[in-house]
Amino acid sequence: MVDHAGRELDFGDTSHLDAKLMALHAVLEQANRLGERIASVDLRPIERPTYRTVDAPPLAEFRELQDP
Repeated sequence: MVDHAGRELDFGDTSHLDAKLMALHAVLEQANRLGERIASVDLRPIERPTYRTVDAPPLAEFRELQDP
C-alpha cells in the first residue's frame, strides 16, 4: 500500500496487524529523529522491519551484457 505521504508500506498479510502498526510507528519516529525521509517500509519481519530512504541507491541495477 502507499500512504498519504507517498511511502510504500508492505504489511504482508493481516496477521499481527497491531504489532506491525507499532513497528511502523517506531520506524517513522526513528527516521524523523535522524532527519531521514522514508521511501518504503517492509513490516513483514515484525521483529526486524526494514526501510529505505528517499536518497538510497536502487536495490539492483540491471546492466546489459556487452560483447568484448
